[in-house]
Amino acid sequence: MYVHVDRDTWAANEGKRPFGFTHGLTGDCRLTHEAIVKLSDRIPISHVEMNNSDLPTLFPTDDVPELDRSPGEIVEQVIELRRWLALSNLEVDSEMKALIDECLDPIDEMLGDFQGGITGREGYIFIAPPGATTPAHLDFEHNFLLQIQGTKRVTVGFVDPELEARTLESMTGTGYGRLPELPKQTEEFMLKPGDGIYISPRLAHTIDTIGDDLSVSFSLVFHTPWLERGAKVHAANHDLRRLGLKPAPYGSSDRGDKFKAGAVTIWRAAKSKITS
Repeated sequence: MYVHVDRDTWAANEGKRPFGFTHGLTGDCRLTHEAIVKLSDRIPISHVEMNNSDLPTLFPTDDVPELDRSPGEIVEQVIELRRWLALSNLEVDSEMKALIDECLDPIDEMLGDFQGGITGREGYIFIAPPGATTPAHLDFEHNFLLQIQGTKRVTVGFVDPELEARTLESMTGTGYGRLPELPKQTEEFMLKPGDGIYISPRLAHTIDTIGDDLSVSFSLVFHTPWLERGAKVHAANHDLRRLGLKPAPYGSSDRGDKFKAGAVTIWRAAKSKITS
């Protein structure tokens, strides 16, 4: 078992709060610097994102610079270039899919029918130079973030419910869930190789690379039907606000949430047929 999380630890936090853990992927041949260079050039270019390493903690914009050289070159020169790189949806690569499944199969078995069971698995690699910052943001998913090389400080906290809802609604398109303000109360986790943190859905987090070494992290993400319904409700509310309406926030009415999620499901299915 690569991710060392037991039933008691999970039950104590109920998938709602962050917690630290250890893992056994440090030194894995699939996550070495050389392997990541090859992987970055092997996956579709649309799965590679680059950004400057000197971003501020608050950077509420979705602007992302275009790649100006091959992903492999950026990974090889990440310290000199002062950029960080994210490799996303690594489950499209057979070797990485096998690793993702090796890590999440035991988690899946442990969770059982939690929130309706795991419906989607994803993997991400983040590689960053010393001093790099990932601005404060929210995510929809359950996330086990594993530190492979270097040291990271992960600062987490919950934002005001209204800001949370507006931010999640903004992610309907290609938004990154970046925040215009920080949580009032935060907690810090220092991650060294072999350490990890569980980041629960909707938990605001900022990540800083500490020390003089390159940082490499591996993120294991999973979805559930409960989370998927929430994402659809936020998408519906986003569209309703664009029409000048004031929709009820997610979670305020189970009946209303079911209706909105159903409407979005029908609309997306119809749109898919029209465009296919």
